Amino acid sequence: MPQDRPALDDLLATVQQFLAEAMDELHGEFRYHAQVSAYLLGICRREVAAGDAAGPSLAEARRLCRDIREGRRDAAWAETFDTVLAQTVAKAAIVRPEHLLPEHRPGGGTANGTASGRNG
Repeated sequence: MPQDRPALDDLLATVQQFLAEAMDELHGEFRYHAQVSAYLLGICRREVAAGDAAGPSLAEARRLCRDIREGRRDAAWAETFDTVLAQTVAKAAIVRPEHLLPEHRPGGGTANGTASGRNG
């Protein structure tokens, strides 16, 4: 019978907390590496929490870029803008959520993270 295992987020949070506590004892290059490691663990935690909502695959993003360059999205510019904004918000929510406007942050003011009420 398998043992209960801690959730992945709990494991990542434990290591992240250890690094945060250990930073006071570290100096120079070791402190820098601990800070970078804690930051990267935060990205991992947000990516795991987001799941499929983390954004499009690289292939999907490349296809969208190609379609824009080749003019295939010109007739649906508002939809294209909303798609690009949603993808950008999804990526920033993983890497730098503090850089997002409050309405684009997880649990923020808009229901789907797009520019509702935008003109044009």
